[in-house]
Amino acid sequence: MEKRIKFYEMEPGHTYQTVVMVTGMTDRGVSVKGDPYVTVEVFDGVKAVNINFWNKTVAQLEQMGMGKECLLQMQIQVTNQEKGKPVYYNVSEDGWQINNDPGITKADFVHCAPINPNVMYD
Repeated sequence: MEKRIKFYEMEPGHTYQTVVMVTGMTDRGVSVKGDPYVTVEVFDGVKAVNINFWNKTVAQLEQMGMGKECLLQMQIQVTNQEKGKPVYYNVSEDGWQINNDPGITKADFVHCAPINPNVMYD
């Protein structure tokens, strides 16, 4: 996979493939069409955004392997801004999979200083 793109680098009208970490999942009830949906909070290492997964429940996503701190390879579509902010969408029901790139781990999503911590004590 190429460089992981961050949410702040994504532009409306484009679709991106990137790896994100799941930080939360919430059943939202049903849509106006009567279908269940889940809001999944995903984190790119800098920013967290909510992405809706339609026609699914948290239990169904968990059965498919998704869970908190899970790394996902996702196709994310960015649409025009709503209230001054971009809106992010999961491209399709099969627009994601559990990350299989061994070069990307949970450690890549941990915030840390851009210097060696020992330098602070010298």
